[in-house]
Amino acid sequence: MTNKHMALIGTGSIGLMLGAFLSRGGYDVTMVSQFRPEMAQLLNEKGIRVTFGAEEWTQPVHSVFWDDLDKEERFDILFLTGKSNDTQDAMEKMLPHLAPDGFVTSLQNGINDDVIAGYAGQERVIPCICFAGGQCPEPNHIMTHDGYFIIGEPDGSFTPRLRELEQILYCVKEVEVTDDIRAARWKKLSEVCLTVPVATVSGYPLFAGYEDTLIQRVFGKLAGEVMAVEAACGTEPEPIMGLTRSEWGQLSREDAPELTEKFLAVMRRPFPPQEEGDVPPAAMSPSDAYTNDIRRHRPLEVWYTNGYVSKRAGELGIPVPVNELLCEMIREIEAGTRKACRDNLSELIHAGE
Repeated sequence: MTNKHMALIGTGSIGLMLGAFLSRGGYDVTMVSQFRPEMAQLLNEKGIRVTFGAEEWTQPVHSVFWDDLDKEERFDILFLTGKSNDTQDAMEKMLPHLAPDGFVTSLQNGINDDVIAGYAGQERVIPCICFAGGQCPEPNHIMTHDGYFIIGEPDGSFTPRLRELEQILYCVKEVEVTDDIRAARWKKLSEVCLTVPVATVSGYPLFAGYEDTLIQRVFGKLAGEVMAVEAACGTEPEPIMGLTRSEWGQLSREDAPELTEKFLAVMRRPFPPQEEGDVPPAAMSPSDAYTNDIRRHRPLEVWYTNGYVSKRAGELGIPVPVNELLCEMIREIEAGTRKACRDNLSELIHAGE
């Protein structure tokens, strides 16, 4: 086992999951609360309650509010587990606490590796795509499920530190090591760009309503835009939810029963596969990412997912009217001037016409 001194920045679902499993595995972990001193106190006093399938336990952890970190303390690994919105603040605050030979790993939804490299240097970043997490019914309670991580060096090499990170994360979930982390990062971003914001504007629960042809049309148009931007950035787009770029293009224009069934078969598949007929744990969630954040007046991550795609598209001269309108709709829902409803899907289909 490594003797690395690690900090987990963020105490949301991913932070709690990591903190609980790594601490249980005997790793030297400090959980860093970014905004709430009382959260650090809660974790120190009560630990993390973990629900994982039929298992349940409480894991003692060490936590600190980041303003209370010892100025001389240095960490070998910084895990960024919060929202993309907080990346710059996290790096400005935590970079002085990164050991000279340490590195940063982002488990965030957006493509933030270049932002992190701007602070720490490209050679001190190891990207990680996180297909795991869960729900937090209480601040120190994580209801998690099976999942996995994908990690890789930015240059595609297989280094000792990458293998060490693999060992560390394997204590939490399954780990895949790739020589093309950029493609894997885009694949995760693509899925987030479709599922979460469309649920927010349509009124459908997350991971529901996919039999609706309007959702399929919107997904097709969004996927086409995202994959066009990805390709222009130099990455060959991988299939999204089982469909290639050309297949999404076809589904965005017309009924294609064979493609619909292919897409639905992927979305009905358990995450990860367990038994036939199971549904992804997120589909059973009573709350939906952005909708829940809007209700609690929290900053939204959409500006770093679909907003990132729109920003890169503008730099490359690629039109992305559906992504842009989707972001505008979410702004209006956030402001209370638009309601989430199925009619929004019809409007999105005709964006840019």
